This record gives sequence, C-alpha cells and structure tokens, in this order.
Amino acid sequence: MLESILWFTGQALFSLFMLFVGRYLGRRGGRAIALTMLTCMFLLLGWSLRALEPTLYFNILPLNLLVYVEGTGNVPIFMLFIGVIWTQQKDLRARRTALPMFILAVLYFLWNGMWMIMPYPTGKESITEPEGGMGSHGAVVFQYSEESCVAAAAATAMLAPGINKPISEADMIRLTETRSTRGSTAIRALYGLRKFLKGSGIEAGLVNINADGAANMASLDLPVLAPVHSGIAMEHMVVIYGHPPRLTDVFDPDREKHIIDWIRKGDGDEPPLPADAADDAEADPGSADVARGTEKNSGPEQGGKTPVYVHIDSRTPGGNRLDGPSGQPLFQLAVRRFYAHPKDMRDYVIIGNPTPARSEILVNVPRGIQVISMATFRRIYAGPAIFFYHKPLDHEAEQ
Repeated sequence: MLESILWFTGQALFSLFMLFVGRYLGRRGGRAIALTMLTCMFLLLGWSLRALEPTLYFNILPLNLLVYVEGTGNVPIFMLFIGVIWTQQKDLRARRTALPMFILAVLYFLWNGMWMIMPYPTGKESITEPEGGMGSHGAVVFQYSEESCVAAAAATAMLAPGINKPISEADMIRLTETRSTRGSTAIRALYGLRKFLKGSGIEAGLVNINADGAANMASLDLPVLAPVHSGIAMEHMVVIYGHPPRLTDVFDPDREKHIIDWIRKGDGDEPPLPADAADDAEADPGSADVARGTEKNSGPEQGGKTPVYVHIDSRTPGGNRLDGPSGQPLFQLAVRRFYAHPKDMRDYVIIGNPTPARSEILVNVPRGIQVISMATFRRIYAGPAIFFYHKPLDHEAEQ
C-alpha cells in the first residue's frame, strides 16, 4: 500500500515538474518550442497505441514500472505540452486553452491513478476450503467484493492441477493491487501472479489474442485468465479450461450472475451433442433420456432457442430427479431447449420450467462452473488473456 501511495505522489510531483519544464522551454522560443511540441505529440500518439495493442508496453517497459504507470504514463508528457502553450503570449487563443487542458490533465490523472491511494477491498482469508465447486480440473474461489473478480479468478487459477498453489482471495487482492471501487487490471494481475509463482517452475504471460486463441491456449491442467464483457462498459475476469472441441469450461468467481445472462442470450451457433454422448450415458433412466432427447427435440420447432450445455447437481434435494410442476424431472423438460452432456450431469442445477410460451430456462450455477459454446465465448471475450506455461528452474536450466 505504501509503495503505491509513493508512486501516486511521485507521479503527481513529476507531472507538475514537467509543467514547469514546458514553461521554461516555451520561453526559449523558436526551435525549442517546435521540437518540444513535436516530441510531445509523437510520445502521446505512441502511448495511445495501447488502445489498439494492450500488450505493447508490456514488452518494452519493466512490469514493476508498468503496473503503476499504465493509466497515467501520458500525463507528464501532456503537462510538458501544456507548459509550452502557456508561455505563448502572442497567441491569446492558445493561452486560453492552457487552463482547460490543465484541468483535464488533472482529472485524467485522478481518474486513472486514484486506485493507488484507495484501500484494499475485503477478501476471504481462508484457502483450505474454497466455497466454489470442485470440478475435474480445479475449484472456484468466489469473490467477496464487487471489485475483486480479478483476484478471485487469479486465486481460482492457482488451484488448477498443473499449478496447485492455493492462495486466499485476500492475499491475491494484495498481490494484484486490487482496490476498492477501482478493481484491478490484467497488467496488475500478471504482476501479482508472477510474484506469487516465482521459483515454482510456472510462469505467467500476457498475450493479446482473440477468443479462439485464448481457448486453444487453455488446457485441462493450465487454464487461461480471460476478461469478458459484463454489462455496459464493464469487464469481468473468469478462468477458462480447454474442452473438446468447440466448448470452453468457465470458472466464474461471481457465482451464477454472469453465466445466467450469457446462457439466456444464446447465439445461433451452438455445437451439436458429442457423438459419444449416448455411449457415455449412465444407467439411470434420466441420463439416457437426456442423450436421446437433445438430438431429437432441439431446433426451431422447440421455440427457436439454440441449445447449450447444462448440467444437474445430484447434491441438491431430490438429486437429478428434481421435479417440475408437472411432476416430470426438470432436466427432462430442459432438454427440449438445451443440450446436456450425460457425463457431467451431476455437476449443476437446472431451475425453471420451459413451456411453449417460454423458450428458455434459467441455469443456476451456485458453484460457479459452466460449459459454454465457443460462439458464446467469442461474444463475451474482451482480451487480452493471461496464460501459464512451464518454465525451467534456474538449476535445471544450468544442467
């Protein structure tokens, strides 16, 4: 916390210093003014390229520097530019623009740098019993604050079979510099993960790729941290694992909130039921009904809703025989609109009762895990993604 406060104070003072440097260069006139303004415009343009390539400066600047200047690094340059304009006594119009530009620069710095002096949000300290569900390749660490999705997702990724380094959400909040009302970013998440994984033989990296590339990088042992769209002008962080061939396992630290929204929207490009689904169906009659019903009863004649994978949790009261209002098991009703993979049927809960007048059901995922189609993932993916890979330890590299 103290380090980030010092960075905030230092950047504020340095920006003010650059303002006076600009005034000094502006008073020199002639070539000094032209050269300074051209340099400022070039640097500001270069910094703005981050919007097109978020990982650009990740490959140029040290990560422990970039984590504190990723949102404010252009402010000192802008202040230098303002200082030059402020000295142009002969150009009254230019001087009149200096004050509004100065106010704009201050507001921009506060908006993008205020996180450095904000407190840490509340996070769960325990790491022994993740509240989220256990899957075949990991568990979910739920976020305890609205702003801590990045920290919770990072802690979730640490439970992957290929990493297996449990850490509490509270500890990851501090490592990823997650702050109240401001959250965190992919750069800060990478910064925290690299500190935590140092010496473990696992390295974290950042790459700006599309949804298909992110899904292809994820495996069943080493996941990918993927930013996704969540509401208007908001982003959320989830963990994805590889899954055959056009599906992605999503571990969402925000319980069922986002997954319900994604599934209800649908896409029109969902995958067919796997060919081996019927072979994998277990002995209980519900499994076989699901395997047959999805192929037979999906499509436009069933209300035009595109099927997606849903799952059923046997730990709920009634198990996977949870009955609907008509006395039929809800999962049997659900397959009229949705696919379900029998192999995973016992992992999730279906709630709702699809009828001819209602062409969708709600899918409640209290344990935060869901399988979505690649079409849905392409629609919600925001990028860039954080991936993990094996890195030889120093003594292994020497050998």
